[in-house]
Amino acid sequence: MARIVPEGGWGSRLKPHRTPREEKPNHLAFIRKLVCVCCSTGDMRAGFLCEVQAAHIQGGSLIHGKEPAGERQKSDDRWALPLCGQHHAEQHDANESAFWRSYGIDHFLLALILWGLTGKVHEATIVIGVHATARRV
Repeated sequence: MARIVPEGGWGSRLKPHRTPREEKPNHLAFIRKLVCVCCSTGDMRAGFLCEVQAAHIQGGSLIHGKEPAGERQKSDDRWALPLCGQHHAEQHDANESAFWRSYGIDHFLLALILWGLTGKVHEATIVIGVHATARRV
């Protein structure tokens, strides 16, 4: 009868292996061209009202396939959402789950949708607008 033994044996103190962070600079540049998902400020034209930043989601979700990022770790770039400076600071200062709930945003789902739309600013802007409208209902 075969037995499955963890790497390093049963008495091993090895920590679970974390996969390297996936970086996609073109996706982050795309995210920065969008409007803030919380307040819709920012503009794709020259002379925009505020600078939009790529805010990485720290928490994890088994349903969405997202590992939680530990302290001082940044999530893969697929888990970035556009936030204005004020909301990005608020995201970091608050309990992250409570922050997203307070704005009625399914942050994991929205990040995955935007990941699939990388480079398609018009389509992504429509998705963010529809998402904002659904929050108001």
